Amino acid sequence: ERAMPVELFAPSRETGFGVFGHSGDTFTWGMGVFTDADDYGEADAHDDTYLVAGRLTFLPWYDDGDLFHLGGAVVWQDINEDSSARFRTRPEVHLYTRLIDTGNFEADSVLKFGLEGAAIMNSFHVVGEYMMVNVDSVAANDPSFQSFYVYGGYYLTGERRNYKTSAGTFDRTKVKSAFDPKEGGMGAWEIAARYSWADLNDELILGGEQMDFTVALNWYLTNNTVWKFNYVYADVDELDDGTFNAFQVRFQIDF
Repeated sequence: ERAMPVELFAPSRETGFGVFGHSGDTFTWGMGVFTDADDYGEADAHDDTYLVAGRLTFLPWYDDGDLFHLGGAVVWQDINEDSSARFRTRPEVHLYTRLIDTGNFEADSVLKFGLEGAAIMNSFHVVGEYMMVNVDSVAANDPSFQSFYVYGGYYLTGERRNYKTSAGTFDRTKVKSAFDPKEGGMGAWEIAARYSWADLNDELILGGEQMDFTVALNWYLTNNTVWKFNYVYADVDELDDGTFNAFQVRFQIDF
């Protein structure tokens, strides 16, 4: 499932236009202007609010698949006077309810910053992102919220995480030996862990603080199919204090 900072602060499906490019294998960039839309792409659902977004990535070291990646992003979002701001997130289990929530509050605009880093070394990869949001809100005394995650994974069967230098993003796993009982193919096996944290308490807003820890076993049968097994533990403070435990399984087809 998506990490907390992504669900909390990253733009999702929006309607608009953007331009993208790259400079060799070193830099990628992208920027766009969008009308804020709902989960189904309906742009008129949010009263014609709009946002401007940009992202830049840098690859200071790249050697035959091993790499070190850095990036940053910024988003400015206008909020219509008939709308409001709200930030909330689940415990990284999309089928469950959200545990921390600022509720709706009056705001004029939102400014979001994001920093990202990643590294690949043979079969090991590590990723981290930090996001901060500054809200222009007289009613709530201009609060700021923040969240981050750190994730690491290792392929037990010798594969490596693939990376697209033209986009500054990861690509799908390429399995060395697809699962085939007759031929002895066992697919690709990956173990992974992620720590996430979010704080929605600031100024006049008490949205709660949450920590998540996830461990995973992923079995890639082919390049396009995978079983994912996750155990998730979450701890919520300052808003309905408590803990959460879940085990979830997903079968996924990627095409």
